[in-house]
Amino acid sequence: MTDPITASPEPAVTAPASDVDRNLALVVYALLFSSIFFAGIPALIAVVIAYAQRGHADPQVTTHHNFQIRIFWIALVLSLIAAVCGMGGLVAAIGDIFQYAVHGDWSAWDVVELEFEAIRFDPAMIVLTIAAGVFTLIATLWLLCAPAFGFIRLINQRPIGQR
Repeated sequence: MTDPITASPEPAVTAPASDVDRNLALVVYALLFSSIFFAGIPALIAVVIAYAQRGHADPQVTTHHNFQIRIFWIALVLSLIAAVCGMGGLVAAIGDIFQYAVHGDWSAWDVVELEFEAIRFDPAMIVLTIAAGVFTLIATLWLLCAPAFGFIRLINQRPIGQR
């Protein structure tokens, strides 16, 4: 019979480091994918994890962390371009409405029936609004497809950037 006080404890069973790194990379892909639905906040968490883990993971998982960082920065740039275009379109629309209010027959004290043929929208506003929509669509597709591609490659234990 062994003495419980002097007996050495059983070693804790832990997963290999490569499995932990791989699982964490899968979580980062899931965070990047879910960032579409939560205004990008999960992407910030994902990029912090990817930056923190890329120096400690095995080479195969490191390629995935580098790809995850690239996904974040490309999505951020596309989103910023969409935001700038959207704000430009909004400013142009407000400017057009302001011009109509100043130079038109618009009285704030009367009930106004807005005649759309009286307002002439600037083509720059239309182009900027369409560009904002296009860049938003591209950013959304990027955040849907790129993490899915990396997730599938990681599940199949294949690095990013090699065939």
